[in-house]
Amino acid sequence: MSDLLTQGLTLAAYGMGTVFVFLSLLVAATALMSKSVNSWSRRSNVGEDLVPARSQANLIHGTTASVMNPQLLAAITSAVSAYRRDHPSQVDQN
Repeated sequence: MSDLLTQGLTLAAYGMGTVFVFLSLLVAATALMSKSVNSWSRRSNVGEDLVPARSQANLIHGTTASVMNPQLLAAITSAVSAYRRDHPSQVDQN
């Protein structure tokens, strides 16, 4: 093979090797961050008092009115009302 072709193949191998190593490190870092965030969020108690686990299951199955936290229901209702008041053209399109 010619010297120029050998240099080109060497450069391509170094380039692809560098990209492979970088992407492997990126996948490893992403997996590590995902595991750490998941373990951190399991230890956190933020938001557990708003919608209990029983109520979350009922939200999926459609029986929300009887078990939803009244404060949460009031907050959602006021947010929807404020959105409809501020965006009347988008609400009428339904």
